[in-house]
Amino acid sequence: STTIEIVTTFNVFCVTKDGDPSNEIVVGAHLDSVPEGPGINDNGSGSCTLLEIVLQWYTLNLKATNKIRFAWWGSEEVGLIGSRHFVRNLQLNNVTDFNNTVMNLNFDMLASPNYNLGIHNGSSGVRAQNESMVITSFFVEYFENQGYPYYIIPM
Repeated sequence: STTIEIVTTFNVFCVTKDGDPSNEIVVGAHLDSVPEGPGINDNGSGSCTLLEIVLQWYTLNLKATNKIRFAWWGSEEVGLIGSRHFVRNLQLNNVTDFNNTVMNLNFDMLASPNYNLGIHNGSSGVRAQNESMVITSFFVEYFENQGYPYYIIPM
């Protein structure tokens, strides 16, 4: 049998006042978890890490070169609902902000005891393949310089 459930969800944002608004970086983590999994890791760890970055950013009085939107997504485990709503809303109602978004970083399951360092393969990025490859190459270079093993993960 099929069950349809209508629920209310929301996203939470913190946006830097400084930084170039024509080059916005979105840094996000989802707030929900799957019932079968350890919510403290998926994705309490990503959400808490993002919050700590924001707290340290303002504690240290850092200034952004580019505008940064810190985002906590709702209802991601049931179909990326929060982040897709955000993107669709930009596409329909604020094309300038949509076009000014130059990077998205996703923080997910950062506290896994059996972790691996994974980098999404930017070469399969749909809208911004070249830009995605630049981000991928930054992570590859960093991990190699640090001597960390990593995996390239297909998108």
